[in-house]
Amino acid sequence: DFCLSRGLGDVYKRQVLASPDDNPGLHTIFADAGPGTTIALEPGTYDRSGQPTLVVAADGVTVRSTTGDPADVVLDGGGSGTQLLLSVRASDVTLAEFTMQGSDDSLVDVGVEDEVLERSQLYRMVLRDAAGKKLDVGPGLARWTNDGVIACSTFEQTDAFRDGLSDCSSVSALQISGGAGWVVRDNLLEGHWCTTTTYATLVADRGSSDTRVERNVLKNNFRGILFGGDALDNGRPEPANAPCGEPQGASWGHVRGEILNNVTWADDPNMVGAIATSDTDLDSMIGFWHVCGAVAVHNTSYVTLTTFNGIEWRYPDTSVTVANNLISTTLVSRDGGIALGVDTNAVGVGAAEFVDAPAGDFRLAAGSTARDAGIVIPAVPVPQDLSLIHISEPTRQAEI
Repeated sequence: DFCLSRGLGDVYKRQVLASPDDNPGLHTIFADAGPGTTIALEPGTYDRSGQPTLVVAADGVTVRSTTGDPADVVLDGGGSGTQLLLSVRASDVTLAEFTMQGSDDSLVDVGVEDEVLERSQLYRMVLRDAAGKKLDVGPGLARWTNDGVIACSTFEQTDAFRDGLSDCSSVSALQISGGAGWVVRDNLLEGHWCTTTTYATLVADRGSSDTRVERNVLKNNFRGILFGGDALDNGRPEPANAPCGEPQGASWGHVRGEILNNVTWADDPNMVGAIATSDTDLDSMIGFWHVCGAVAVHNTSYVTLTTFNGIEWRYPDTSVTVANNLISTTLVSRDGGIALGVDTNAVGVGAAEFVDAPAGDFRLAAGSTARDAGIVIPAVPVPQDLSLIHISEPTRQAEI
């Protein structure tokens, strides 16, 4: 299992227990936490509406529940008028196994201006309901981050919260801006749509590099995964003499990186015609804008709603590899983008190729034409055949 609970352990040299009774002074507990401290949150709901943002400013701090069950500890912003709930401003910080929800802003941000933060980790978290990004890595200018991990977490927008939003343009699960070497794996990202267009659900942009997005399930989102974008000003510069060379704009949208063995899936009838300004119910499920040297392989995109496209690569400076993917819709080159391996993908794929697509089981069916039909992609590791191991539903596609 990729997502076992880590457990609190028996002894911490620097452990601070906090309960809902400590909620009015919780920001002080966070501010006073020195390097290497574990802040262990006891079960209950912490009402953070009208409370100061919780700030982690010392290296090596861990914030987690005492039980290891994310449902037992809830930091609740209450929604209306609530600011950012938690800000990570140090390296080697871990957030694990609790829930954060309800903000008119983002729920969590990571970054300090003119510093590079290292090795942030989010593990088995639940981030629910925000008018902005649930996780915002590198907000603002020159807030670069390296080698973070976002794993085994749930990013969710509920119907009740969505109905209260008048502007959804900033709604997203997570965005990594100017990050290097991040891993985003084994997460569920669900419900990021609205009656107005939303941003992509999972974004790595503004000169991010070597991002690995693997084994995630994206369900019922207006837009899926996006490497790069149109925001090229103030992006993280590519090192001198790097293989990608000079970008056409002020910076690359994204450099290198891998999108592997993910499922994008949409079947919610409430999304049909929900966005009056869009000609389709869904936008692109995987996109590359101003991207050099990235790959999308062994992904599954299965939708029953009208969709702009399954995978797209856009702009003349985009050059990527798109291979061995199963797509129920189409692959599209836009505005001069270049992709290698296009002929190796299966497009227009129907439910019969999978064990039980309506139930979210996207393992290949016994008679699937995609079995053993893929090609070897040089320098790209072959994903593990997930049909041979146990994974909580919805299950992902086995390799092809």
